[in-house]
Amino acid sequence: MKLTILAFGFAAETIGQRKFELEFPENFTSDDLRVFLEKKYTGLHAIGSYALAVNQRYITEKTNLINLDEVAIIPPVSGG
Repeated sequence: MKLTILAFGFAAETIGQRKFELEFPENFTSDDLRVFLEKKYTGLHAIGSYALAVNQRYITEKTNLINLDEVAIIPPVSGG
């Protein structure tokens, strides 16, 4: 299964790119993806809390991913 990964802000800086594709086995979940990404890009673990969006919708719990899903990694933002 192929996923398109979009990274924003500090996540893009940590990973070194804003958009890329990865291949995963079927039955891969958003929790599996978090574990994979944090092992491959250890700086993501340092972010602490970051959101994932699948196909432009924020997810708050374990989500089954399917072929050609687009997953965005969205770090916390501050402003005022």
